[in-house]
Amino acid sequence: MEYTFRPAFQKQESGDQFGRHHRGHNPGDRLHVSGLVGLKILPANESKQWVMIELNLPDQSRHEAAERKVYNQKHSARIHLMQNKKNFKELTGFFERIGKTHLHQKLMQETVHFLNPQDGEMGLEFGAGPGPLSHLIASEHRVILHTTDALVDMLSVGEKSYPHHQIIRSRMDAQTFFPRPRERFDFITGTFAFHLMDNPALFLRNCLEWLKPQGRIVILTQSDKMDREMAEKWCKAEELSGETKEFMYGMTNSGLNHRLYSEADISALAELLDLKPLCQRTGFEDSLLLIQLTRKPAG
Repeated sequence: MEYTFRPAFQKQESGDQFGRHHRGHNPGDRLHVSGLVGLKILPANESKQWVMIELNLPDQSRHEAAERKVYNQKHSARIHLMQNKKNFKELTGFFERIGKTHLHQKLMQETVHFLNPQDGEMGLEFGAGPGPLSHLIASEHRVILHTTDALVDMLSVGEKSYPHHQIIRSRMDAQTFFPRPRERFDFITGTFAFHLMDNPALFLRNCLEWLKPQGRIVILTQSDKMDREMAEKWCKAEELSGETKEFMYGMTNSGLNHRLYSEADISALAELLDLKPLCQRTGFEDSLLLIQLTRKPAG
C-alpha cells in the first residue's frame, strides 16, 4: 500500500519541520518526525523520481485507524514521501524556451496586470528561473527588479536570454531567504514557485521582513481546481504541443505532488499573519490563482 505525504502543511510535533527534515539524509538513516517512529529512508528507484521510506508502527494505539490498517495489512509499508526535484540544472534550457512561448507570456502578462507595478518601485522575484516575468515587468515599467533563484545556472541563462539594465540577478533560496537581501521592496512576486514552499507561513513571514510597510506580495500558483483532466482539456482547447504541453503537465503534476491552493487556504494564511488577502481566479476554467497579500491598516 502506498500513501503520499504532502509536506506543505504537515503538523510539526517533534524534530524539524517534516518537509524539510528528510533532506540531506542517506538511505538507512532513521528519523523521528511528527510523532511517527521507525522512519527509514530507502534508496530511490532507478528513475530517481521518488524517495522511498519505510514506516514501522510498533505501537498501534498511538496512530490513527488508517495507519493501523496499514500495520495490520503489512508490518512495513512503503510510502511515497515526496517527489524529488528534478535536476533543474539540466532543465535551464527548457525553462528558457518555455518563458518565450505564447502561453507563458500570456500568464506572465496577467500577473503583471494584477501586480500593477508603479514607476520608481523596487521589486523582488523569487524562484524566477531565467527571469521572464522580471524582464516583462522591467520592459513595461521603470522599476528595479532583484531577480533571484536558488540556481546560478538559471540566472546565467537569464542574463543572456532576458537581459535588461533594470534587472539585478542574484542567488537566493526562497525557502530560507538566504543569502539575505540588502534592500526593502515595494513588492515581492513569483510564479509557479509558492506551492513548493515547505512552510508557506514561514516563507510569507520572510517576505514581510523584507517588504516595505505598504508593500505587497503577489503570487501566481496552481489552484485547487487543477488536475490532470483539467490539464488535458487545457492542452486540447489551446492546441498545445511539444514542450508547451510538457510544461502544462509538469506544472500540474508539481501542484498535485506538493500543494494546490484555494481562496480558503490563502485566507487562513492571511489570518495567521494578520494580512489582507485578495484572490483572483485565472487560467483555463479557474485552474490558477492570483494572490495579493498586504498588511492590514494599523488600528
